[in-house]
Amino acid sequence: MVGFAPPQGTAACGLSGSCGLAPYWVPAREAYPVLAALGPLQDALLPYMVAPTQPGGTASATTDVAAACAAAPVACVNLERLRGLPLMPTLNGWLLGYPALYLVRSVDEAQAAARALSCHELTLFRATAGSLRIGSRGSHAGILGERGATLSGFTVPTCLLAEGEPGSADWGSFGRRTDAWMGRMRAALAGDGWVAEVACEREDKGLQAVSL
Repeated sequence: MVGFAPPQGTAACGLSGSCGLAPYWVPAREAYPVLAALGPLQDALLPYMVAPTQPGGTASATTDVAAACAAAPVACVNLERLRGLPLMPTLNGWLLGYPALYLVRSVDEAQAAARALSCHELTLFRATAGSLRIGSRGSHAGILGERGATLSGFTVPTCLLAEGEPGSADWGSFGRRTDAWMGRMRAALAGDGWVAEVACEREDKGLQAVSL
C-alpha cells in the first residue's frame, strides 16, 4: 500500500519537495485499519466468489464460456449500506486485486496525491496474454486476442521500487504480492476455459499526468 505525506529531509524521490507530498510504503500498523474497513465488503462479495477451476479439474478447455457467464450470479452490492469504506482510488485498487494500492483518506488528499504522482516517475506493471483463445478444438477454438494484449495493469512510483519496503529484503513483499497477482490471473483464465500465455511486463514510464 502506497501512502502520501510531506517529505521528511532529503527524499529518495527527488522531486518530492516541489510536489507537496512524497509517496511512501505504508507500514502494517497504518494499513491494518484500512484493510479492516474492507471486511464488510469482502463478506458481502463472498457469495459471488467462485474459485476458478485449475487445469485438469472439472472444467474442460471447451467449456462454453458464454453459457457459464450467463449462469453465474451477478454481484450487486449497495455500497451505501457499508459504512467506513476507503475512497474509490483505494477501493478500486483493492477490488481489482492490485499488489500496490494508493491510500487516500479524503478528496483533498486524493487531489494532492495525484499531483505528487504526476511529478514522480512511475513504473507500469502489466499482465499480458499471448495467443488468447477459448478452448483448443471445436466451435470455441480460435484466437480472440492479439499477442501481448493487456489484461490488467497498475503503477508504482519508481523510487519506491529502488527503496524496497520497510522490513523486506530486496524485492520483498511487493514482489511476492505481484507473483500472487499473476497466479490469480492465470488461474482465473484457466478456470473459465481460456487458454493463454500470461506474462508480467515491467515498463518505466517516467513522468505521467495522473488523475485519481
